[in-house]
Amino acid sequence: MLACFPQRQNLRFLHFLQTLSIYSQLFFTCTRYNIFRIMNGGEKMKYGKKIAAFAVTAAVAATGLSAFAIESTNPETNGNKSAYDTWAADWATQKLDYSSVSITPGATASELNFAWYAETAPAAKVKIATNKEMTENVKTFDENGSLTIDISNTSLGGSTTYTKAVRVKAEGLSEKTTYYYQVSNDGSSWSDAEELKTGDTANFKMLFVGDPQIGSSGNIAHDAFNWERTLEVATRENPDLAFVLSAGDQTEHAKANSSENKDVETQYAGYLAAEALANLPVATAIGNHESSGTAYLNHFNNPNQTGQGTTAAGGDYYFSYGDALFIVLNSNNDNGAEHDAAMAAAVESHKDAKWRIVMFHHDIYGAGAPHANTDGAAKRSYLAPLMDKYNVDVCLTGHDHTYSRTYQILDGKAIDYGDKDGGTITNPQGTLYMTANSGTGSKYYDVISTPNYYVAEMSQEQVPTYSTIEMTANSFAIKTYRVENDGTATDTGDGIQIVKNVDKASLYDLIAQGEAKAAEVTAEKATPSTWAALKTALVAANALLDTAADGTFDDELNLSGIVDKTKDNGQALVTAEDLNSVYTTLLSAINGLKVKGDATELNTALEAAQKLAEEAVVGSEAGNYPQAAKDALLKAIDTLKAVAANAESTQADMDLAKENLAKAVETFKTSAVAENTGGNGGSSENGSENTASGENGNGAQPSDTPKTGDAFAVTGITVIVCMALGGTGAVLLLRRKAGKR
Repeated sequence: MLACFPQRQNLRFLHFLQTLSIYSQLFFTCTRYNIFRIMNGGEKMKYGKKIAAFAVTAAVAATGLSAFAIESTNPETNGNKSAYDTWAADWATQKLDYSSVSITPGATASELNFAWYAETAPAAKVKIATNKEMTENVKTFDENGSLTIDISNTSLGGSTTYTKAVRVKAEGLSEKTTYYYQVSNDGSSWSDAEELKTGDTANFKMLFVGDPQIGSSGNIAHDAFNWERTLEVATRENPDLAFVLSAGDQTEHAKANSSENKDVETQYAGYLAAEALANLPVATAIGNHESSGTAYLNHFNNPNQTGQGTTAAGGDYYFSYGDALFIVLNSNNDNGAEHDAAMAAAVESHKDAKWRIVMFHHDIYGAGAPHANTDGAAKRSYLAPLMDKYNVDVCLTGHDHTYSRTYQILDGKAIDYGDKDGGTITNPQGTLYMTANSGTGSKYYDVISTPNYYVAEMSQEQVPTYSTIEMTANSFAIKTYRVENDGTATDTGDGIQIVKNVDKASLYDLIAQGEAKAAEVTAEKATPSTWAALKTALVAANALLDTAADGTFDDELNLSGIVDKTKDNGQALVTAEDLNSVYTTLLSAINGLKVKGDATELNTALEAAQKLAEEAVVGSEAGNYPQAAKDALLKAIDTLKAVAANAESTQADMDLAKENLAKAVETFKTSAVAENTGGNGGSSENGSENTASGENGNGAQPSDTPKTGDAFAVTGITVIVCMALGGTGAVLLLRRKAGKR
């Protein structure tokens, strides 16, 4: 049986069998004593399968057995032996040199960070110039924050002890500029000048790689050679790279504390010896193979270190480049609150960033057989919600040594924008998750036999791969390439472009906004129809994302290690059309939520108007009112009472009704019969000859009917009533008509 495993894993396999036996005994003991509270045979079978799976997973994790590993890339057997032999001649010396310079992005595009090991460094410095002779536009930067170390290569045949991990920050750099740099430990003796180009912050390209893991194959030299080859091919095909993103596990080991991994610094020597890294900054994530030691911390001078999400190797950090904000999390730390704090600080530092890109090691939405449904997925419960909370556009991961690309994922729901085969998607919601295959071939894993619903594309090329990412102000495009044995690059055929030309909240955020609006207004204060519309829209939105189902996977013991709805078999893709429809409805409901008006002042005015109308005497005597005018006022009062009594009336409706009532009352008052004074100082004559003839001086017959202004009053009040109906009254009228239809 042991013959099916590589020679170097035979002992691990024996350990695996022993460990599996222990976990199996634990399972049967727990079952026997009903510790799992299993109620019936069906439940016993269901939980039994999960516990058995848990036992196998735990045994694999405990022993380090790579049950799903595929043979690594061997440069001595894949047609590269001649090139490897030439390279290996230099490696014999290089492997003992731990002083290679590591360059990382600075806090912004105008900065770069440097780090290297020094035997002694009384005055370490970096010099920057714009010509190779180092005479033009020269700037010199002093060390800042260097670390004291005690690392020696003597156990591996060397004679050097390093006492300082130097740190220097270069500032004030211009974009689209070719620079040269030198480093010095004492300020007088300088290294050879190396070229360093800064990118165009408005339009730049990056390299994305995963798991170089130098030493994982069991042969550091093989892995270092393949790493050199990958970067050589990538930079030859893409000479305009601004920087590199590496998703973790740069090396196999984290620290030198035993005979097994005393070669950790040799692994870093192999990683940093790649010629391309002398000319390119690299932003790295902390992998699980690096997390427990300080070697990573010593070699990488990361910017904006937050002090959150830390392990021995370091913690979360971030940097910006043009309109993009990059946040790098240490996913080996399981404290979600700390990662939340780090992301909040990062977002606060660049509020106007058009793109938010997060990188960490573990592939929480991956497709590799060993991790996709175990430890990577277990971290999903606290990392995925942060991607939604902070509107992350893209999440870059590694860990599974396989390639995968997801659909857009929002709150655990995969959204189908028609991008299963790649292409371009415009203004999507959710986050794109990319998992990189191994950049060296030091270890490959197979893909899972049954893809999870969120996987759009997955593959295992069984050769090293890399991806290029091109960004502009409104686009993100990623393509992936194979590094062929002959040193050429071949497009794998999978790629995706995201185009953003609008800035809007995601449905996840909109749900939060809607719930906050509902909590602020409350059902008691809101108008019934707009409250019902909001609640209905929220229910539909939550149903689409299954937000209410979070953590309800029917695993009482959570033996899968995942409190996460993506393990629910009911999960599936949703269409972009459904998402957009629900989004638009919810947005309209939020904007349309109205607060009930206060009818107190309107009712007081109505009471006064009602009293005025009731006390008004209809007649032709002075001070009386025409019947038509009184009827019009009473009609206006009744109409406006309906506004006051209507639960759908807003404060604006109440105020308008009160204003219109005041106008109706004023119009009514002007209709009162005026006292007839005769118009001639009290004389029975009108001062003209036409009195006796019965004429009024203009050929018209005189009238003894008081001028009441009936037509004016009735018309005016009617108009005012119509104005009132223009508010809530009009709404009521329309509803009645709709009901009749």
